[in-house]
Amino acid sequence: MFFNYEEQAKNHEPVPDGLSLFDEGGYRSLSEIYEMYQKGTITREQAIDRKKKLKARALNEIQTDNFRDNTAYEREKILRLSEQARIKARKEPTTENCLALVNTIDGILKNELQQNVILSEHGANCPCCRRFFNREHADRRPRFCEDCGAMLVW
Repeated sequence: MFFNYEEQAKNHEPVPDGLSLFDEGGYRSLSEIYEMYQKGTITREQAIDRKKKLKARALNEIQTDNFRDNTAYEREKILRLSEQARIKARKEPTTENCLALVNTIDGILKNELQQNVILSEHGANCPCCRRFFNREHADRRPRFCEDCGAMLVW
C-alpha cells in the first residue's frame, strides 16, 4: 500500500494528526475517491484510474521535493568545500588562482560518482543524475543507475 493512511481514508475517518500538508492533501483526495466510488458516482475502474493518477502525482511531488533538497545540499557542499579557493580567487584573481578554483569544483563534482546514494523515507536518489528510485527499487539496491550508469554505493 503506497499511502500509509489509505484504510483511514477509505473509512472516511478524520484527517490523522501530524500529517504534513502534502500528506493531508493526499488523504483528502484519496478519501474523496473512495466516497465517490461508494456512492456510485464513479465506477471501480474510474476509482482505480484516479488512485493511480494520485499516486503518480504524489511520486512526482516526492521526486521534485527530493531534488530541491539535494540541490540545496549540493550547492552548500560545493560552496563549503571550495571556500578557500574562492576567497583566494577573489583576493587575487590571477589565472592560477582561478584555475585552482575550477579544479577544486571539478574535483568535487567528479567525486560525486563515488558518493553514497541519497536515501529518503520515500526511496532514494542517484547522487549523479538525481534519478528517483521508489522504495521497492531502492530495496533491491541496484549496483548501477539505469539512467546515467553511475556506480551506486549503498
